[in-house]
Amino acid sequence: MAVVASTPGCGGGDDDTPTLMDSGMPQRDASGPDAQADIDATPVPGCGDGTRSASEACDDGDLVAGDGCSPTCEVEHGFGCLGSPSVCRSSCGDGEVASDEECDDDDTAPLDGCNGSCGIEAGWSCTGEPSVCIESCGDGAIDPGEQCDDGDVDEGDGCSSACRVEGGWTCSGTPSTCATVCGDGMVVAGEACDDGDTSASDGCSATCEIEAGWSCEGAPSVCAAGCGDGIVAGMEQCDDGDGTAGDGCSPSCRIETGWACSGMPSACTPVCGDGVVAGGEACDDDDADPGDGCSATCTVERGFSCVGVMPSVCASICGDGIVASVESCDDGDLESGDGCDATCATEFAYGCTGEPSACVRIDHALDVALGDRGGCTLTMNGALRCWGDNTRGEVGDGTTAPRFLPVTTMPDLFTQVDFGGQFACALHEDATVWCWGSNAARQQGPGAVGAARLAPGRIGVIETMTMSAVATGQEHACALDEAGDAWCWGDNDNGQLGRGGPDRNDSAAPMVVDLVPAAVALSAGTDHTCVVHDDGHASCWGDDDQGQLGDGGTNTDQSLPVRVLALADVVEIAAGGDHTCARLRDGAVRCWGDNQRGQLGIGMMPDQPTPVAVTLPGPATAITAGTWHTCALVDGGAYCWGDGAAGQIGDGSRLSWRTPRAVTSTGATLTAIDAGATGTCAITSAGARVCWGQGDLAQLGLIAPAQREPAAVSIDASTVATIAGTRPRRHAVWCAASSADGALSCWGNSETGLVLDALASDALVPRAAVAIEDVVELGMGERFACARLDGGAVRCWGDNSQRQLGQGTSVVDSASPLSVMALPAGQAQIAVGGEFACARDAGGVVRCWGDSAQRQVGFDAVTDSGVATPIPGAESAIAIAAGELHACAIVSASGGAGTVRCWGADDQGQHGDGSPGGARHTALDVPELGLATQVALGRAHTCALLVSGRVSCWGDNALGQVGDGGTADRFAPREVVGLTDVAQIAAGWDHTCARRTDGSVWCWGAAVDGQLGAGATTPFVTMPVQLEGVSGATDVAATGTSTCVRDAGGVRCVGFHGFAQLGAGLTLRPLVPTGAPL
Repeated sequence: MAVVASTPGCGGGDDDTPTLMDSGMPQRDASGPDAQADIDATPVPGCGDGTRSASEACDDGDLVAGDGCSPTCEVEHGFGCLGSPSVCRSSCGDGEVASDEECDDDDTAPLDGCNGSCGIEAGWSCTGEPSVCIESCGDGAIDPGEQCDDGDVDEGDGCSSACRVEGGWTCSGTPSTCATVCGDGMVVAGEACDDGDTSASDGCSATCEIEAGWSCEGAPSVCAAGCGDGIVAGMEQCDDGDGTAGDGCSPSCRIETGWACSGMPSACTPVCGDGVVAGGEACDDDDADPGDGCSATCTVERGFSCVGVMPSVCASICGDGIVASVESCDDGDLESGDGCDATCATEFAYGCTGEPSACVRIDHALDVALGDRGGCTLTMNGALRCWGDNTRGEVGDGTTAPRFLPVTTMPDLFTQVDFGGQFACALHEDATVWCWGSNAARQQGPGAVGAARLAPGRIGVIETMTMSAVATGQEHACALDEAGDAWCWGDNDNGQLGRGGPDRNDSAAPMVVDLVPAAVALSAGTDHTCVVHDDGHASCWGDDDQGQLGDGGTNTDQSLPVRVLALADVVEIAAGGDHTCARLRDGAVRCWGDNQRGQLGIGMMPDQPTPVAVTLPGPATAITAGTWHTCALVDGGAYCWGDGAAGQIGDGSRLSWRTPRAVTSTGATLTAIDAGATGTCAITSAGARVCWGQGDLAQLGLIAPAQREPAAVSIDASTVATIAGTRPRRHAVWCAASSADGALSCWGNSETGLVLDALASDALVPRAAVAIEDVVELGMGERFACARLDGGAVRCWGDNSQRQLGQGTSVVDSASPLSVMALPAGQAQIAVGGEFACARDAGGVVRCWGDSAQRQVGFDAVTDSGVATPIPGAESAIAIAAGELHACAIVSASGGAGTVRCWGADDQGQHGDGSPGGARHTALDVPELGLATQVALGRAHTCALLVSGRVSCWGDNALGQVGDGGTADRFAPREVVGLTDVAQIAAGWDHTCARRTDGSVWCWGAAVDGQLGAGATTPFVTMPVQLEGVSGATDVAATGTSTCVRDAGGVRCVGFHGFAQLGAGLTLRPLVPTGAPL
């Protein structure tokens, strides 16, 4: 026992009197509850001031006992103190329990009950100084330091071997009873899981059991439904006991689109009618209606095909011999003219029954009438079928839309029809007169208002009379009543209404023309009218400028009928533009009036004021007079004479003839004929209609000008090396180079000077055209063409008005191919624009020549150049292309790709540099485009095929030809919407097409002429549509208003074919009689 000696004088007592600390009693822990100042100690001067003096063992700045330094500044039992002020700490391991020590067993060794920091270890109890420690955990009593004691020292039962409550447990009582805590996130003892909560249906139950259909891992447990175990659990929508996709229940146990699932394990079935093709469904059109192609059980119905999966789009299969959906017939083919047309609609005058449909004629053409820009057919059943330009409503269908094919104007009950300038009139079986079309001169009769009448209406005043015939002139009409008098109305500028006197005012009200003797037939010319009297002579009135009244040469207009001189036994009269002809009882024909174009058929003679004989090979059975030509039927054939510039003579030429010329025979007997302004139509004995002449304004009612289904060109595709077409919007020519000898075959518009001369007919099918061979590449401009030959020579021919043939200063056209001046041999590519051309040599140098209006041929001037000139900035080119007035090249090649540079016109952003600007002669980069492998140019837009397989376009976009979904011009490249994996691009006048690697062809831009195919149903489209009917395409080419592809079907084209551009044998202006629909 340590004895602390008293300090002399300290405490105020006798030096030999023992103090409390000398008593030998153990000292209480100063940290205990009884710690207090030593009130029995006598204060020592200076003690507690925090400054240790020589007489002090410590001084901690206070007089509190139990903190190591006593109130007498002595170091207390079990402490050690240092410093001034003194810092005192208990000394663990010295055997003395001091301060906050729980024990002190005279060492600092662990696991003996008193640990290295003098704390009682779990499961022990310690007493005395030095402390004596014995194990107490496991005795069932909770001793100091124990959290629990369950009477054993086993682990994992909630109370550990150190009598500590284990994680995930709760313990209570003596001895302790322990239980797991479900919901604390700790998986212990019998718990299969513990997800930190006691919610059910999340995989781990409120009793910490794994719920059916779940698996749980970790602590806290993460539970997931066991998809594929056949139990629907958690977020699972279904569980069919497997992990297979496409059976209705996905590998993630979600109900797949188009399915319904129920039960455990889930049984899944496709939902027919939800618009999603699933499972064994062959189609699903979003309804369960039968008869629309997809049945109520989602099978494709007979006669239909369905495409698409969300939802299916079904259409009847025209041509399969099954009548389905809106089809009124299906005869097993797609030919028109056999009663069931190419859209499976029953054609007029036919009745079709059965499957495949058998069609028979139930009506036939009886008569035909032609005017300036339209015409009508009268059928045996009294129907009126009309066609035409229709700007004045002359078709009579209630619209002003052009009708290139006949439509039903009136369904029945008519007996006669006549067509004037831009209006028509017909005689009803009730003897009333009906008219429609232009009303410019009040020719629509009383009560008609406005400039036109769009549907037939009765003519007043005479509506209660019995009329026997009607005739129409340019802007007037006349009708015969049962008494043989004429009633006329409309234009009267030349007295053609026959009312007498000086009055030349137009009249809407019919006014009588007294005819003596009675008239039995009448005809109206441009501004004159003629009748046949019942005694066989003829009278005329109206305009007589060219002697067309036949009254002997006065050339004075007559407002009352005058007798035609030297004419008798007349049975038919025909009044034309400014001439008139009559057919006599014996079949002889006499004509008089204007003969400037040979329309009198009497050779080179001048105008005739009285009738002269026309020499024909036999008696005529019918005559007709057009504006400047005349025709007659002789022995079932036709003869025509006069103006032939539009092909209206029908002999295969565009020549005018001053004597009768035989019309090319169709092999059929002709029974009726009528001549219009620029065309002629006739009716055969079989009741068919044939026409020839000009029909590009719908004058002849021949064909629809837009071919929307790919039509095969009459050429062996296996022999075609390359094809190209001219750039004019509609007056186009296509040519193909033979893979055998490089010779050219061409088809299309003859007036371009590329097929034949302007007097020849359109080339309806490919035929030899230009004397050239060894062609490996062909380019065609507006009215000229260039070819690159095997070996690299370049030759051009056609129009040279802007030196585009490359002949120096010469502007002389050439039908023969000529070598381009100053162009080295060995050219690797050519590109032909509107009226200029370019070539790229093997070294990548680009040279251009021709039109320089937009500096597109390399000069900083607008002077045309007939010499090939290098383009600055287009060096090292690997590809070139030309538009109407601009050009582009791909330069700086790397792996077949490079940078696009453009020059020439930029008024609509063709250069793609961010803003439209002036023309330039130097090729400059298109910024922010990326590397391109191909470039294609239209009239004023540009497209590039990028290495990514996508397409970007810029420039003119008024018709959507950029393909980005809008119509504003794009001055910088814009990616074409939704188009990937592109292998080839081609540009027409205002449209663009792309061939994808899968062989499909997609087009966008102008569509009014059918150049995008049947998939485009509006005048233009701003995003790609698939060219329907094409698959496995290996090539695509585009020109003004048409597109051609090569696929398994051969060379096939869509677009405008009015001038035979598609090479399928069709044209709007045939030079010989051509079958026309009723």
